[in-house]
Amino acid sequence: MKKSFLSILVVAAIIALGATSCKKDDDVKPNPDVHVIGMQSRKNNGAFTVKYWKNGVVENWTSADEHNSDDASANALLVSGNDVYAAGYYWPLNSTSGNKRATYWKNGTPVFVSTEAQEAVLTGIAVVGSDVYVGGREEIGLGARARLWKNGTPITLVDDAYNSEVWCLTSSGTDVYACGRYGKFATYWKNGVATRLNDGTNYAVLMGMAISGTNVYAIGYERDNTTQRDIAKYWKNGVGIALLKSSDIQYDSYATRIVLSGNDVHILGTKDGAATYWKNGVETDISFTKSASTSLSGLAVVGSDVYFSGCQRFAPNKYMAKYWKNGVAVNLTDTAMAAYASDIIVK
Repeated sequence: MKKSFLSILVVAAIIALGATSCKKDDDVKPNPDVHVIGMQSRKNNGAFTVKYWKNGVVENWTSADEHNSDDASANALLVSGNDVYAAGYYWPLNSTSGNKRATYWKNGTPVFVSTEAQEAVLTGIAVVGSDVYVGGREEIGLGARARLWKNGTPITLVDDAYNSEVWCLTSSGTDVYACGRYGKFATYWKNGVATRLNDGTNYAVLMGMAISGTNVYAIGYERDNTTQRDIAKYWKNGVGIALLKSSDIQYDSYATRIVLSGNDVHILGTKDGAATYWKNGVETDISFTKSASTSLSGLAVVGSDVYFSGCQRFAPNKYMAKYWKNGVAVNLTDTAMAAYASDIIVK
């Protein structure tokens, strides 16, 4: 059974939970290009097609035929030179297994890195030279396994019964980092070697990473066992810092996107289900999200300009894909069909 848009929206917001791009924006040019990836439902059947926008001009990366019931999602975006990549999944209607296939797109052309034998989805992508790395998770029985592929060839990160998953990829030089979890441990893998950032007393997950020189930043959340609340955190070189004040501990919160720009650390997440943005650890006003039902998924910073991608809800199953530059909205779709912008890169 195909998922509803609302359920996919929740997954995309947490992944982007996806699926984070893990970007560092240092280069500023006068008129940078705005790249956005997302999805839009078809009128006839509600299945989703992948959309890519460059400066507001849309391309269909999967079939927009209203009679096509194949479903797809792209949650992580990467621009490398003249090439544009996105990572997610493809879910064919005629699948005999009913499983999603881990899929990435290069300039709109799909590349399948898994079969339909097991359900698999991608939540991160990195390009190093001519090598394309993608990561995510594969369902094995009732559990999930962290997975990494290089040019379509699997690389084993975890191969035991503990639940594990990859939520993002990034690179620094020739080093490739994947972040996620292994059991209760917030974990990242550098070139396949695991580093745990908590002791396992509390359940914790990494959802994004960024590298600056020798500094390794990771973001996600850790469960507070006393309050049973998830608390947004970031780690710098292994040292964890909660993003919330103690007075906010009644709210579940998650850190999902991180961008380094100059000396500033920008983090996007949620608190009590509402979009929340931190700059250098301080919660920063994004009041444009308060006047409407708005969900944010992607973050980009270029110079003094801050961009978000996401959607605005107007009515049940009526979502408009949008991005915002310094709080000013740019509409990517209308409200005729449900649509969502899941990631943004500006360069």
